[in-house]
Amino acid sequence: MVSLDKTMWIPMLLIYSLPVSGALWAKTPVRGVVGKNITIDCHYGAWYRSHTKYWCHGWSHWCSVVVKTNGQHRRSGRWSITDNQTQGIFTVTVEGLLSSDTGWYSCGIDTSGLDPMFNVQLQVSDEPEPNPGSSTTTVALTSTTKVTSENNDHAPSSSDRYNFHLLKF
Repeated sequence: MVSLDKTMWIPMLLIYSLPVSGALWAKTPVRGVVGKNITIDCHYGAWYRSHTKYWCHGWSHWCSVVVKTNGQHRRSGRWSITDNQTQGIFTVTVEGLLSSDTGWYSCGIDTSGLDPMFNVQLQVSDEPEPNPGSSTTTVALTSTTKVTSENNDHAPSSSDRYNFHLLKF
């Protein structure tokens, strides 16, 4: 019987706990608003198509399964999961978000060994956050007309100046 030094186990555990590059990923953090619905897409490699997918509350392997599927749409209370095996994406939907839903969750894939997992932070707020890619733009138009006759019966011409001011709020 071969005996391994106890110090060998630590590097081995670290190596085995690392995710396979591109094997499983999702956007994080994910932000939602109390009372609204949210969807989270977990992307996975083609070699996991036939595996059971799950969503759990907690960090990686120390989590409690909330909902899982084996290629079908499944529901558990406000949580549902759908697996699109063609695209390699399983989608988790939460209906009627609660502030208590805030926390860490994990996308997971059931395997015969150590399950690949990806941690996702869900942030739930009372108010929607402004989208940094959008803003309200107000355009204020002012004109300056050069008067060329004494009686002010001036029609605009190409020599007239128009100043446009763009105000961003």
